[in-house]
Parts: sequence; C-alpha cells; structure tokens
Amino acid sequence: MKIFARGTLAVRRWWLTRQWSLLLPALPALLAVAGTLTVIGFTLAVDERDIMARYEREAEEYLKAKQYDAALTCYERLTLAAPQSREALYGLALACAGKKEQERALLLMKELAPHEGGGYAEAHLWWAKHLIQTGGTSKENLDLVERHLLHALEMRTKDAETANGLLGELYLSRGELDKAEDRLRWAVGENPQLHLRLAQLYYTRGDQINGRNSAEQAVRFFQAWTKSELHARSGRLGLADAYIMLGDFPSAIKELQEGLNATNDQEYRRAMARVYIGWSEHVAKTKPNSVGDQLNYMEKGLAIDPDNHELVLRIWSMLQLKGKESEKAYAVLRKQLSSGKGTALTHLALGMHAWDEGKQEEALVHLEQAYKLAPSMALVANNLAWVLANTKPPQLQRALTLINSVLERWPNEPMFRDTRAYIHYRMENWKEALNDYQAALPAYAHTPNIHERLSEVYRKLNLKVMSDEHAQRAQELRAEMNKKKKP
Repeated sequence: MKIFARGTLAVRRWWLTRQWSLLLPALPALLAVAGTLTVIGFTLAVDERDIMARYEREAEEYLKAKQYDAALTCYERLTLAAPQSREALYGLALACAGKKEQERALLLMKELAPHEGGGYAEAHLWWAKHLIQTGGTSKENLDLVERHLLHALEMRTKDAETANGLLGELYLSRGELDKAEDRLRWAVGENPQLHLRLAQLYYTRGDQINGRNSAEQAVRFFQAWTKSELHARSGRLGLADAYIMLGDFPSAIKELQEGLNATNDQEYRRAMARVYIGWSEHVAKTKPNSVGDQLNYMEKGLAIDPDNHELVLRIWSMLQLKGKESEKAYAVLRKQLSSGKGTALTHLALGMHAWDEGKQEEALVHLEQAYKLAPSMALVANNLAWVLANTKPPQLQRALTLINSVLERWPNEPMFRDTRAYIHYRMENWKEALNDYQAALPAYAHTPNIHERLSEVYRKLNLKVMSDEHAQRAQELRAEMNKKKKP
C-alpha cells in the first residue's frame, strides 16, 4: 500500500508541475496497476468465453430435447454476443421453426442460405428438406431442392450422407439413373435403408441380380430395425417394400398386419392395399389370363382400405374389357355379393358397369347399396350423385346434398367440382354452375362436354363473347376426336 501511496503523491506532483522527473518514483506503482488491470481484463474475457460456451452447450441440448423456448433464449443471447456467427443464427432459426414461428424461421434461413448460393451449408440442407416436405413435386420445386443440396455439398455440410441420399432419390424419381446410382452408393454406407432405392434403381435398369442383392440387404436392415423397435412404423413399411421388391407379397402383408395389430395405425391399412395392388399386377404379368386371381387380390385390398380409389378404378377398368375378361370380372363380383363378401366398392363397380350398359335401375340399386355400406366414401358418393342427377325423373336436390358432403372434405378435387357443376347446370343454377365449371376446367380442358356446357351457362348469363368462345373450343375438340377415330 505504501508503494501505491507514494505513487499517488508522485503523480499529483507531476500533474501540478508537469516535470517528468517527478513521475519516476510513481513507475513501480503504475506498473503494478497496469498488471492488475491486465489480469482483471483477461479474467473477464475468459469468463465471457466460458459463458458463451455454456450457452452453446445448453442451446444444443435444449434443441435436441425439443425444449424450444429455452433453446430460443440461449440462441438469442448468443446472436447478440456474436451477430456474425452462422452457427448461432442457424440454431436460432431451428428454435423458431420448432416453436412454429415459421415466418421468422424462413427469414433467418433465407439470410443464411440464399437460393442462388453462398451462405451456410447446414441451412442449405434444411431448405432442401423443407422444400421436399412442403413444396410438392413440380419441376420448379425439385430444381430448387437440387440446387440447395448441391450447395450444401459444395460447402461441405456435416451431413453429406443425407444430402447425397436425397439427391440420389431425386435423380431416381427423374429417371436419371447414373446420377442416382453415384449418389446412393455414396450414401448407403451410413444410411442402409437406401438399399431399397438402389434395388428400385437396378430393377428399373433390368439388372435383376444387383436388384435382388440390394433388396435382400434392405430386408436385413429393416428386420433388425423392427426387432429393436416394435412400433417403428417407418422400419416396418420399409421392410414391406423390400419384400415387395423380392416378390414376397405374403411376408409383406404379414409384417404390415402385425404393425396394424400392435398399433392400430391406419397407415398400415393403406400400405396393405398397395401391397395387394402390387400382387395383382404381379399376377397380371405372370398369369395374364387369371383375371379372377387379380380381382381376388384387389378385393382383399378393398376390404382393408375401402377408400382406395386406385383399386376401384382398376376393377372398373376390368369391367370395361370386352369378351371373356369382362365376363369373368363381372362373375367374380357377382359371386362375392352372393357369398356375402361384397364391399361398397364391389357395388360401386357393378353399379357403374350397369350404368355403362344402360341399366339405370340396376345401377341405382348398386350405388345406393354402396353408399349405405360406406357413406364416407367420396368416389361412391360422387358417382351416386351423378346417377341421381340422370335418373328419370332426376333427383337433383338429393344429388346436390350428396356431392356437397363430398366437397366439404375434398373442396379442390376437379372430378367432384365437375359433378356439382353438372347438377347445378341441370337445376339451372347458372352462377353456381359457372363457379364449379371454372374450378374443374383446368383438369378437363380437353373435354368437349365441359366447353359445351360452359357455352350454355354463359349464354344464360348473357355473356355472348365467352359463350361463343367455349362453343368454338368444343367444336375444335370434337373435330380432333373425329380425326383420331378415322382409320
């Protein structure tokens, strides 16, 4: 303390006289003060680094545990302390996404990973996954997915296996098999489930040996997964797909049935219906004349998943065949009804067949039975509404009630909007018919009937120009159809 006292007195004398010789006695004290301040500053800097490191650890742990509020607090403090830290900004974006603060999350991700490139690798990978989940399968969206995945790999993402795997699946969906194989083979070591995609690729090429080898490896991987996690839906669905690749349809059904029994997860029903579709296709290829067996598997699929439109359309298409095939399909369905095994879709197929044959009363009986058995079945209700609108006399109000119930669940389905438009057309509700026809038109732009009805609707609404436009388009389409019919 004496040193500091003498130092203070010397500094005061120097301040009054500005004689540098008087400052010499204060040097030891000044050096001591400087050393002390240096130690204090270093200690504070170390403490701040420790605090930031602790925030980073806690933020990562909270994020992993899906405690997004706590993670958000930590990452906000980190970004305040280090606003240029991409890792902290990325963590903040993930926490925002976890809290469903989607707009803020997207803004942060755009800052971190612009679509044109540059930025942070992990954010590019996040964008690719986000676009796959939310952006649909349009060419523009898939091109953007590809761009982000390539940026992520160029910038050395920590999860290159996932990025390559996603690129491989993208190229496979486009039919770019060589590119797909390169990416999938790169990623399959860390992601063995990709053996399933490799099997698909090889079978597409006609490479049966490598296709089977990859499918068998996929089976082993998914079997181990489902044994360790009984309720692992993704693992069980993957195992069923691998069995389908091998043509082992009974094993696929067995796995999915076990999953359904254990969890009552309705996704297993939809998956089992897809297996029966594949089984039916397999029979069609190996035994082309076995229409009865094909229908048998389709009927089993319908029993599991009655709302499966694809199965309905397949059965109906068989009934459209001429000759023995159609007769067999019709006989099988009749037999199923007489033995008490008929489903709503069986009645639907028979009802639509009767309608095509001009047997309106028979069609109405079958379609009404179908709707009673499955009142929530959209396609049944749609077809029954169409039949009711065309009976003699037409039951238009009942038909409108039915199709409205369908559109409450599927408001944007063009087929259902077209049906309601037709019913409004028959009821002379011109404005309502116009609204529904306009909604259905993109899907039926090459159908002359819809243009003819739109022409009539516009005429009733005193819109002559638009009426003439659709009338002309209907004539053009009919002329094109007539040309195609000529030998």
